[in-house]
Amino acid sequence: RDRPVLLIEIEERYTKRAIEADLARVLALGYAGLFLERTRLTPLARFDPERHHRRPEPGLYVNNFIFLPLG
Repeated sequence: RDRPVLLIEIEERYTKRAIEADLARVLALGYAGLFLERTRLTPLARFDPERHHRRPEPGLYVNNFIFLPLG
């Protein structure tokens, strides 16, 4: 009802689920997603699970996501 901004930490190694499934679940609630890529807020559409989460380059690991309510 209140549609707060969400900051969620998601890590496959703890949830034992594909990160894509958890992200999709939040997006389906009517949110737009962002993540911090180095020093820049980046739309979730640019998130690559392999590059940013499963096999990241040094300094590129992503496990925190910001979700903003649509509308």
